[in-house]
Amino acid sequence: MKHFYLIRHFKFLVLLFPCFNTFAYDKLLANEGYVVINIINNDALPQSIKIKSSNFLGVDYTKSDLKEGDNFELIKLPEGEYYWSRLKLKNGRYFNLEDHNFTLKVIAGKINYGGHLLVDVNSKFSTGSFDYVNRSSVVIEQLESCCSDLLNSITLIYTGTSVDPFIEFFQMISNEKGG
Repeated sequence: MKHFYLIRHFKFLVLLFPCFNTFAYDKLLANEGYVVINIINNDALPQSIKIKSSNFLGVDYTKSDLKEGDNFELIKLPEGEYYWSRLKLKNGRYFNLEDHNFTLKVIAGKINYGGHLLVDVNSKFSTGSFDYVNRSSVVIEQLESCCSDLLNSITLIYTGTSVDPFIEFFQMISNEKGG
């Protein structure tokens, strides 16, 4: 009976914190910003996807625990410019994403969102299509559901290649309503 009680409460905690990431809640250093990583994967699961710093001595990040569908994560990276560099398949083959110019910028002290990386790979024929799109309204919903305290205390900005006034508009309306 005690085991059932503990399992039931553990399931409640898992449901309560669906995207809780203790790393994301570490205090930012002066030169760091939070980065929203959002990869939507259709079909074959890649082994990993890599983000590289444009700075030769910069920090790179590799996401390797991908699942089918939406892969949302909040990470910390040093301020700078980054680009999606390589998608590696489980069979050892890879796709070079550098030619697509999927970039994001990290501004220190902010929650940075550069876009959703859309991945559609057919590993049987070694083909793939990739796109980098702005879905800032989805990111706001994801952040509100998992880490609203962080979203309320640190400014979310869009750092993709186009201009997007939606996040600023949303924050202005939220501030007028009192949060």
